[in-house]
Amino acid sequence: MLDTNITSHIIKGDIARVRERLVAVPIHRVVVSSVTQAELLYGLTIENWTTP
Repeated sequence: MLDTNITSHIIKGDIARVRERLVAVPIHRVVVSSVTQAELLYGLTIENWTTP
């Protein structure tokens, strides 16, 4: 299960090692919790409110 920080790095693609580890895991084993999903959506909402 991916936490919010790791999921954020995957989305940004800013840490090669995180991407490499993700690619090594079978896709059916990659999951995020509803809490992580909510935190990411909240972060997007805040970002959109503060970006001119």
